[in-house]
Amino acid sequence: LIPGVDMIRIILLRVRLKQNISKSDKNHLHHLLLKKYSPKEILLIIFMLIVPFNFIGIYIDQYIYLIILFNLLSYLILIKYTNKK
Repeated sequence: LIPGVDMIRIILLRVRLKQNISKSDKNHLHHLLLKKYSPKEILLIIFMLIVPFNFIGIYIDQYIYLIILFNLLSYLILIKYTNKK
């Protein structure tokens, strides 16, 4: 979910800024995190976002929409936090 939402966010951002949507840039989640954290710390952060929700989803599949919502919210909070200068 996180890479997909990140891709959608980047596409919408590029459309809003009237940029080519296939042009590479440094606005992806991992690039934003690299400004504050090491690659190993980034891997840990992303795992901490993904793994717990995936385990919950495996065992409690009736809550899949809630799990997707929590994943999305954690991603949005992380993006908001990393964009602060």
